[in-house]
Amino acid sequence: MTIIDRQSALDTQKWLKSEELGRDACGEFDYCKYCDKAIDNPCAVALGKMESEINSKITTKKEESKTSQKKCTKKTTKTTTKTAKAKSTTSKTKKSSSK
Repeated sequence: MTIIDRQSALDTQKWLKSEELGRDACGEFDYCKYCDKAIDNPCAVALGKMESEINSKITTKKEESKTSQKKCTKKTTKTTTKTAKAKSTTSKTKKSSSK
């Protein structure tokens, strides 16, 4: 979708919302805080800026998560304990000699 197509779609959404509210809805969308009305396609550019900021925050959180996981991960080594098999003992009885 080109920036012009995106602006057109946003203009339509803004028009419909304005009709619903009975007033101009310009400035009432989440992306409007990024708006610069002095440029061409201000809504599309503002939405792009908002999306970039969101993606940047997501990337930063993922990196922070990976970093904290590395700090918390401990290498464990397997230790094996050899157990000796019990030797069976038999009692040897001496036969008494009869005299």
